[in-house]
Amino acid sequence: MTVTKQTPQIITDNLELDEVFPAYSYYYHYVKSYYDNWRNRSYTTLNSELSAMCQQFNKDGVSDNCKPNISTVNFLYLGRYLYYLKEHFKDTDINKVYACTYFSYKLKQELKNVGCGNEDPEKAYKKIIELKGNYLRHNEQNFNVCEGTKLIENFDDTTLSIFRDLDELYKNFYTIKGTKWNMYYRKMIYGIFKRLLSHEYVRGDKHKMKNVLKRFKKEYDGYRYCEFWWENPEVLSLPEVIYNDPSGNSTQNNTTTTSVDNSQSKIKEEKNETLISNDIDKETKITEFLKALAEEARNEEKLVEVSTSTTVIIFTVLIVIFLLYKYTVFGSYLHPRTRKLKKQLMKRNNIHLDLMDSFERSYNNSFDNTYEIGYRSLDY
Repeated sequence: MTVTKQTPQIITDNLELDEVFPAYSYYYHYVKSYYDNWRNRSYTTLNSELSAMCQQFNKDGVSDNCKPNISTVNFLYLGRYLYYLKEHFKDTDINKVYACTYFSYKLKQELKNVGCGNEDPEKAYKKIIELKGNYLRHNEQNFNVCEGTKLIENFDDTTLSIFRDLDELYKNFYTIKGTKWNMYYRKMIYGIFKRLLSHEYVRGDKHKMKNVLKRFKKEYDGYRYCEFWWENPEVLSLPEVIYNDPSGNSTQNNTTTTSVDNSQSKIKEEKNETLISNDIDKETKITEFLKALAEEARNEEKLVEVSTSTTVIIFTVLIVIFLLYKYTVFGSYLHPRTRKLKKQLMKRNNIHLDLMDSFERSYNNSFDNTYEIGYRSLDY
């Protein structure tokens, strides 16, 4: 009897957003800078090869109806994401279904941006896999992380917009971790969060979207204070994730849940605490990455703050001294001393010039005398 190997796949009806966000969203945004040439010279070749692949991919197209013009930068991000997953994780360490679900969303979005929204992301991915053999060195052909995984092809506009908003939400969140004084990104987060909160997915807790928003709010609360060194901090808090379930019971006050439902919920929560396997804790792994990124951003931020503060202090002191000198009694005290100092400097300068003239005359006279002595000694 022949056993057919099932291809791992997921359809949007069974999609659980809390398995995709924030883990794989973070990995994607992390590799944007991780493989930059200025950070890691060893990846210079990888980036140049991906650029060449991008040109060929756009030239060949996905189909006769789709000749995309994906930007080189965005193509690099897609390639780096796949390469990073394969380079840093074993197959047992990641949930390929959700890792590739996020990749499927990003690829679908890129195709949509260039007028190929009706194309199948899996078909485009297979085209990329075909090109890797011609453009990437053997040790860099780590793009097959999604091979054998059915990519989502039926991303409807609603699901695509949800992915896009959640992606933008976390991208702005990573930004405020390094720029604590920037209120602009907090306002962006507030607007996106409020829009997602009003979505029907939250009201019905579809795709576990409520879990994603609750987790995000918990993380964001630690950064809701927007600190300015020149004034008091501003606070921008996110609204609570409180909605009635389809039966009409409050999500916070529902006391009619059966013990069976509680047990199933507990099992589900324990499952969601796994990063991508039973051996790796999801929250711990993500937190470690975020702490490293935030620490790097904070160090850069401190350097900027110190440099800015020093410049402002020096500039302020110079202005105060000028005003005191020009328009106050303190200036009348300094004026005579300043003039005296100028005279001393002028006097020293004149003495220097006199010494130079004296030396020049002495030199010329001695030269002439020497010349005269020599001339006369020849009895001319």
